[in-house]
Amino acid sequence: MNAVSVYVNTAKLVLQSTESANANAVHSNPDLPRLLVSLRQLLSCVVCSRLVNDPYVPQHGKCMHNVCRLCVRGQKNLQPACNYCKDNKDFKAYDENKQMRCLMMCYKSLCEHLRCSQLF
Repeated sequence: MNAVSVYVNTAKLVLQSTESANANAVHSNPDLPRLLVSLRQLLSCVVCSRLVNDPYVPQHGKCMHNVCRLCVRGQKNLQPACNYCKDNKDFKAYDENKQMRCLMMCYKSLCEHLRCSQLF
């Protein structure tokens, strides 16, 4: 699954749950916690495992792993190991991922919405 589709599904569930204005809405929708965890993993750097900051993606390769700009420059210890990412040892082999940057802003807004809701 890609991060955009997981975000869209998660945002739908969050908005449906907060519309009901019932804290028990999470219990009636067990997919929401699972989707939030999956989304967080998809938006994490494959090197430092934190939310990706200034996202970059390998130019060559089909993995589409996102890496923080600062993590690209350092020694990459990818967990799990990825053959595509290991072959991209030079910073010039990465492109800025503008879609992921936008998705990160949306994710942060969704988290703020959750934090201010009764679901939190």
